Amino acid sequence: MARDTWVSLIRSKSTREPLIEIIVAAKAIRERLDPFVDGRATRFFQAWNTADIDQVHWAFGFEGRSLYCRTYSRRGDLTRRMVYAGEVYATPRLLATVPDPATYAIYRVSVASFLPKLIESYYATRSPDDRVAAEQRWAKVESELGLDAQRDALALLGNNIVLHNFPQHPFRMPLAFTSLIEIKREPQRVRETLEKLCRAWKNALQKEADEKGIVNPAILFRDDDGVWFLRIGPVAGLSWTFTERFIVTSWSPHALREYLAKAGDAIGSRD
Repeated sequence: MARDTWVSLIRSKSTREPLIEIIVAAKAIRERLDPFVDGRATRFFQAWNTADIDQVHWAFGFEGRSLYCRTYSRRGDLTRRMVYAGEVYATPRLLATVPDPATYAIYRVSVASFLPKLIESYYATRSPDDRVAAEQRWAKVESELGLDAQRDALALLGNNIVLHNFPQHPFRMPLAFTSLIEIKREPQRVRETLEKLCRAWKNALQKEADEKGIVNPAILFRDDDGVWFLRIGPVAGLSWTFTERFIVTSWSPHALREYLAKAGDAIGSRD
């Protein structure tokens, strides 16, 4: 695959060598796997609206402190280039959220469409019964809470996502980063919706533990300052909170609070 003519042509267009390349022979994957997995490979690509793609080339690298993410996708004789992350999206408003000298990535992605596709692609690999059961469970949650997550949260988010490595994890874990998902409008409505969903998740974890008569190793907490975090055993891990401009997450409550104190007004009020 690495010696493929199309891939060689794509590489020749690059002005610098990427740190990471991912080459996907999408058509070959569908043709080889579908007979053995009841067409689930095609359904996975359909969830991403890429069922007619033949090949994809992903490239990741750095331009100074900024990570770039670029793709080329081939459909027959047509090749399309997309830039998902890079300096082209680094507006002063977004750069202000990145402490110096952190490395960062600024992605331009529609969260309102990306997240549903991500979930749909996962269930595309599951059995029909699993997919139906998941849809029914989610419909029940929304009905009980009196909300529509797509309408009351996802549709109100923007297209910018900022990732950076402040504060750094003491062991330099590669996925231990801080992220900011842009809220485009009606931040109070977004916050209220997500707070309801988080409380429902917290109650579900407790209910499961009570019904099984066990101590659930995963517990969800909300502190008085509005920071949510997931504790697994003795370790406090993924944490998040909401401002008038962003949904902010980090790899621990301590890391999140350190970033909030550093960022100040650049990320918007939390009142």
